[in-house]
Amino acid sequence: MVRQGGSTLEKAIAATGRWSRSQSASLISQNRVTLNDAPCRRPSLRVDRGTDVVAIDGERVHLREAAARLWRFHKPTGLITTRSDPQGRPTIHSALPPGLPRMMTVGRLDIATEGLLLLTTSGPLARLLELPSTGVERRYCAQIATGTERGITADMIGALGCGLTLSDGTRFRPIRAETLAPKDGGGKGHAWVRMTLVEGKKHEVRRAWAHFGFTVTRLVRESFGPFELGRLQPGQVEEVQPVEVERLTRRLKNDGGQPGGSTDGQGKAPPRRSRDFET
Repeated sequence: MVRQGGSTLEKAIAATGRWSRSQSASLISQNRVTLNDAPCRRPSLRVDRGTDVVAIDGERVHLREAAARLWRFHKPTGLITTRSDPQGRPTIHSALPPGLPRMMTVGRLDIATEGLLLLTTSGPLARLLELPSTGVERRYCAQIATGTERGITADMIGALGCGLTLSDGTRFRPIRAETLAPKDGGGKGHAWVRMTLVEGKKHEVRRAWAHFGFTVTRLVRESFGPFELGRLQPGQVEEVQPVEVERLTRRLKNDGGQPGGSTDGQGKAPPRRSRDFET
């Protein structure tokens, strides 16, 4: 019998919040999962959360989807936005306080970038926040090394606002940018620029300024959607109120996502760009 509708067994197990997608797939492949008292090794099999009975190692798993949770984290420089690093560099997870549930990042910040990083227990929420179609803005403050012979011009700001095409063919959506008064470390040979973008392609801010022959020497993400870095200190983490998360999820689904995660029009959820860094 071909099952229709519902979610896949792998997703249904992960949605409980106790296991990640990869852990769920591993449990199924190890023949530790039963569906309606029969062994099941098909992670893509559709299940009905209301009627099907799933057990892992003989213990029933209630397929209620855990409520999405979200945290604001002030990522310091020097940390990798992954769970582990083959080179042994410190990761954000090593800097988080103990006792937090398993979380994923919403987008990424490279090792040299600091500022606001959102963490969530919900894959669908992370996808909704990352999708350009939902129009969630990210705001950055960048220090640019311009040298003493050149400076940031109105033409450059205008080009960013129209959308850049790099020499390798990469196209960026329009970026709003404005120059700021010099801050600490600014002054002659440097400039500060505030930039707002919605796409978050790999190293987008750094590549945009490299297009003009400049180097970004410091980069701080100030906000992501409605959430501000505010007065969070480096390494500090703070949970967003559940009512705010629920309100945000509803709005994002209305703005361009689909319930349970956005799709590409053919019923398939778009993959998260988990290997890309936004800045």
